[in-house]
Amino acid sequence: MRSMRRLICFSMLLFVAGLLLGVLSTSISLTQSLGTIPTLLLNMPRFQIFLLIVKKNAKSLIMLWSGALTFGVTTLHNLMVNSLVIGAVLKTAVMQMGLKPHS
Repeated sequence: MRSMRRLICFSMLLFVAGLLLGVLSTSISLTQSLGTIPTLLLNMPRFQIFLLIVKKNAKSLIMLWSGALTFGVTTLHNLMVNSLVIGAVLKTAVMQMGLKPHS
């Protein structure tokens, strides 16, 4: 029980660290870096979007299953990448709403 609690605390610490890095390291807003991707998705047929999502989810599933072979390294990688993306999205949303972060 104690070791599980330590692992959860370690995961939460990694997530918060990635979140902070995502907020602090983005100098370009996501809308600038994404460019025309949202308009391309709007113009794609629905079935093609469905296949794109299934393909991405299959890759994600394979990545998570490989975590058993790599002793959780890929899971930690996914945790960090997802938290970085969430941090960048939060910063972009705050900037688009016109709110200024504390400096």
